[in-house]
Parts: sequence; structure tokens; C-alpha cells
Amino acid sequence: MVPDNAAQAAVLWYRRRRRRQLRISIFLFVATLVSTTLVGSGFLPLELLPGFFDEEKRTEWIHRLETIDPSPEPLVRSFNQRYLESLFQGFSYSGPLMLILLCHEMGHFLQAVRYRVPASFPFFIPLPIPPLPRTRTERNLPQRHPPAITARLTRKKSSPT
Repeated sequence: MVPDNAAQAAVLWYRRRRRRQLRISIFLFVATLVSTTLVGSGFLPLELLPGFFDEEKRTEWIHRLETIDPSPEPLVRSFNQRYLESLFQGFSYSGPLMLILLCHEMGHFLQAVRYRVPASFPFFIPLPIPPLPRTRTERNLPQRHPPAITARLTRKKSSPT
């Protein structure tokens, strides 16, 4: 039989370990949510972030955003509204994706609990966040077809007569 003090120490050690696993799982979930939100918004929130601290950059970004996406409203959308729109666009991608992943991983976890198999909380591995891309107006978007193929596709076939 294990002495009472040793049993209590083992229980405390196990509880600390589970709390640590839970903190790690929550941190990884939040990091994955942030990275998928940034991917879904095209990294625009990170590009707009300096505009909150520098008035010159803010006016430059407002001008760029108006040329990319003109406001249909009579009043020009503010910088904050544009920033929130980019975050909402990212959440519209990351929300469903994270919900699907959470349901899938919780299915594994709950089955492990059901059959009394020792298992950690689900881990979400965040995507690596690449270096910041250039601004949207400066990005070189690939053409649908290279120029040589485009010329061939648009050339009329002559009939042999």
C-alpha cells in the first residue's frame, strides 16, 4: 500500500501536469486561430497594423484601399472599419475551419475518455506564418496563361481552302 503522503503527492503532480497540458492546448488553439485568420484575410491586418500608430501611414493606406476597393457608400469607410472588415474576412475562413477541426479532435478525445485510455487534450498545430508579403497593390499576380499560350489561344485557325 502507498503511504498517504505519497498518494497525495502523486495526485498533485498529475493535476499540475493536466493543467499544464490544458494551457499548452489552449495556447496552440489560439495560435492556430490567429494564423488561419491571417491566412484567410490575406495578411491584410498585419499590413494595416502600423496605420494605428502613424498618421502618415494611415492616410497612405486609406488612399491605397480606396483605389483597390472603392467604397460604394457616400461616406468613405474609415481606417478602423477597413481593418475590422479584413479581420471579419479572415474569421469567415478560420471560424468554420477551426470548428471542423475542433469537432474532429474532440471526437478522438471523448472516445479516449469513454474507453478510459489516457490521452492528452487535443493539440492544434498552427501554420507557420511566413514573412509579411508586400502590399496588395505591389503584389505581382500571376497571369492566367503565359503570353505565348495566350497568343496561341486567341489566334484564329485558318481553314485550308
